Amino acid sequence: MSRFDEGLGTGRPADRTAWSAFITPLSSYRQGGLRAKPAVLRLTRAGTLSCRRGPIARRRRHVIKHARPDHPIHDLVVRRWSPYAFSSRDVSTEDLRSLFEAARWAPSSYNEQPWCFIVARRSEPAPFEQVLQCLVEGNREWARQAPVLALTVARERFKRNDKPNRAAEHDVGLAVASLSVEATARGISVHQMIGILPDRAAEAFQIPEGAHALTALAIGYPAGPDEPAADVLRTRDQTPRQRKPLGEFVFGETFGTTSAIVSGA
Repeated sequence: MSRFDEGLGTGRPADRTAWSAFITPLSSYRQGGLRAKPAVLRLTRAGTLSCRRGPIARRRRHVIKHARPDHPIHDLVVRRWSPYAFSSRDVSTEDLRSLFEAARWAPSSYNEQPWCFIVARRSEPAPFEQVLQCLVEGNREWARQAPVLALTVARERFKRNDKPNRAAEHDVGLAVASLSVEATARGISVHQMIGILPDRAAEAFQIPEGAHALTALAIGYPAGPDEPAADVLRTRDQTPRQRKPLGEFVFGETFGTTSAIVSGA
């Protein structure tokens, strides 16, 4: 059990250090060109933080769903999460450019940069609906509320020698990870989806041979408690985040044997 878990029974972290780890970044983070003043935050049993007071909290109340790590990690990793219920608030063009700039600087095999993004805003109904129809039905139901949707596309071959790029999909994932970290730093959330219709995307957007649609992204701000959202989406967003323990995927001498780095053996 981590120090973030120990105090959940009382509705707060177990010690001041843990509390500070949650409070400090949020109370000093710059949003929308304004320096946010300290707000009163409440840690819920689900491991989420709820803003209750303060100038920023009153204007943009929403649940902040934090990770509960067993070991120290960067605050941006703690704060990154994937909401289902999105606010109607738009994402600025400047912020979107910065998100894709972060993707641009992701690492890739031989610096091939095999990623492409097809982006649509809800304020532009025709292209937005095109992207929306490339999602499976279950994802369309909630993703239609996001202000921005994007499809990721992987180029399958190296330009330098036309050989298959085995790392293409991996590198698209790295680009999206960089985009997601930049988004989190700006108070924006990204929900990634594998549930898409690649053939429909290829036809709708004329994706050429040698490339394929891989995933979709919903980009925006989590819905506040006073904004309309289906109860089922609210429930999903309140569900505690869970991850496998390190011992289940960090191996040493053989595959499946926990590394001594983790076990301490």
